[in-house]
Amino acid sequence: MKKKLNLAIIVLLTMPLLLMACGKDGDSPKPQRSSSSHSSRSVPAANERGTPPIALSIRYGYDGKFGPYGIPDTALAFSGPTLLAKAKAIKIIKKDPGPNHILVEEFQFSPQGKEIYHGTLEFRFGFGGGTLVEEKALSGKKRFQIFTGWPSGS
Repeated sequence: MKKKLNLAIIVLLTMPLLLMACGKDGDSPKPQRSSSSHSSRSVPAANERGTPPIALSIRYGYDGKFGPYGIPDTALAFSGPTLLAKAKAIKIIKKDPGPNHILVEEFQFSPQGKEIYHGTLEFRFGFGGGTLVEEKALSGKKRFQIFTGWPSGS
């Protein structure tokens, strides 16, 4: 009886987390692939100062060496027509034991189009895509945390 009660408590406590991680229809949120080489998704992005999030559209490109494996080579993040950031997959980092990681280069821009940040992101791949595990600033100051995951698979 006590085991069943403990299991019921665990299920009740984890259910809100599972629901938050799923989309409206219960599926995992994944970027949608279009018939061209790009896909897009809209997500909120909060800046480091904690001010209200901005509307963000991310377009992924699959035209490079990672694209045939369902991993985007590039990503462009827009707020309306303004380019806020771009990212490019650089290399796969083999991990033994796995899972593998991917190194991504990130640039962020001012509203006038001037580069204000350059850094690298490392994502660990698992079921449903990559999760950010490490971030290194190379120059400038990051305004927004935009690329927190990197999609994979079709």
